[in-house]
Amino acid sequence: GCDYRAHPMITTVTPVQVKPGQKITISGKNFGTKHCFHSVSFGAKSTDAWTYVSTTTVEATVPNLLPGAIPVTVSTEGGTSQYQLQIQAK
Repeated sequence: GCDYRAHPMITTVTPVQVKPGQKITISGKNFGTKHCFHSVSFGAKSTDAWTYVSTTTVEATVPNLLPGAIPVTVSTEGGTSQYQLQIQAK
């Protein structure tokens, strides 16, 4: 089962400055099992281009976004967590 009380927390995203199409590694805690991990989104744009690695790591590909500060959000059974990313021009 999923732990609804384990609130996810992103601790780091690498690299912090990224371009559309680049792969990022989202590190943190309480991402839960693969079954309990829901989604990754960049600002208002959700993406299907993510891979669950472990309870502390998810990889994702940055979608086509305009340059600027964008929050990346992970969503699990326990809630959501955000982290600011700097999107650079292609």
